[in-house]
Amino acid sequence: MKILVIGSCVLDMVVNVDHLPDKTEDVNCDDVSLSLGGMAYNVYNIVSLFGCEAIFGCPIGKGTFADIVKNMLDERNIKPIYQINDMDNGVCMCFVDNDGERCFISRHQAEYLFDEKWFSNIDMNDVDIVYVSGLEVEDKNGEQLVSFLEKINKPVLFAIGPRLKHIPQSLIDRMYNQAKHFGAEFVYDEIESVDLKGSIKQLKGKKDVYKAKSIIIATGASSRPIGCPGEKEFTGKGVSYCATCDGSFFEDFDIYVVGGGDTAVEEAMYLTKFGRSVTII
Repeated sequence: MKILVIGSCVLDMVVNVDHLPDKTEDVNCDDVSLSLGGMAYNVYNIVSLFGCEAIFGCPIGKGTFADIVKNMLDERNIKPIYQINDMDNGVCMCFVDNDGERCFISRHQAEYLFDEKWFSNIDMNDVDIVYVSGLEVEDKNGEQLVSFLEKINKPVLFAIGPRLKHIPQSLIDRMYNQAKHFGAEFVYDEIESVDLKGSIKQLKGKKDVYKAKSIIIATGASSRPIGCPGEKEFTGKGVSYCATCDGSFFEDFDIYVVGGGDTAVEEAMYLTKFGRSVTII
């Protein structure tokens, strides 16, 4: 399977501070670390990890941040789709205090632009599916991106994330219609009970009963602290609960994964992209 990944690749800058500053207050930082981030970069790594051929559909700019991003991508043998010479890449600055509280300041630059001509050298007949981040559709070239997706007529994995309310309704409707074109059914119902026994699962809703071989329950999740000494104090400063979210922060570190079963193994496999060593406890 070949996947075209359209999204961003930015420089993540993590700044550790004693506490997040109030308005007009100055604080000194304890440490600053740099790593690669962005949806295109993270998804490209994940699908590659599972043996899928992926195309990195993110442009690279030219400037202070872009040069750092390009050098990091070169080290990983990842080639951007296009070079933009008159704009720098953006940066995502994350300020983390001693309690793990975070504040993000992001600047969108070249990585959020889109132009159909960048993909002229790609044989879209060889592409099986397209991944698109909601941020790309939200940004100023969202109209061009959606038109491109309609034109190439491929199934799209649209990762809206928390950006739904920021995307124009007209573009949401067009993405919705494209999904219906490829056979997706949309049902609005309130599920009252589930029966997950047997090979055919059942969902009982107020309107109907739904049956399927597989069910994805997307109700959100919260982290489960283990309660060890220092866990709270170092949350956000070495202790993390999401490998795909924070894995790039621990590049060239010795990483320990606490847990058991498939989830721990999957997280550990993903973290091998970043860590000097990965140990499951």
